[in-house]
Amino acid sequence: MVKTTAGAKGQGVAHSSGPCHRILHEPGPSLIVRVAVASNPATPVGGLATLYREGSWHIRVELASNPSSPSWMVTFLAGDRLPRVRAAVAGLPRPPSFIVAKLLADPDWHVRAALAGNKAVSRFTLGTLADDRDLRVATVGRTTLHMATRP
Repeated sequence: MVKTTAGAKGQGVAHSSGPCHRILHEPGPSLIVRVAVASNPATPVGGLATLYREGSWHIRVELASNPSSPSWMVTFLAGDRLPRVRAAVAGLPRPPSFIVAKLLADPDWHVRAALAGNKAVSRFTLGTLADDRDLRVATVGRTTLHMATRP
């Protein structure tokens, strides 16, 4: 069962995964409902896939930062045209190594800075980012590397 709060009928925020397909297929669920479902780690893969096909950048950011998003989705989101979506992928708790390699070479400094702030990436990756050509990325990389090497 899906519980909603803070809104009129069809406008609430989903608090559990339940049959999310009902929420997603109701006439006109608001963006806030769809974003809440996309960000919920308990949302079934089928619900995440339905939201992915929608294409809204708000939803793509939430899907990119959802640790339950399937690897095929994360792979596509890591190549998204918007840096904010790619930066959300960079912040995942356990990003796959091939995604890390792709984001390490990202042309947008925001994406590399998000990766540099991720304590879950390897020390080698953090060291590479600590030497980044952009001082903003290098500063975040050095700070994260320093925090990772403290006792």
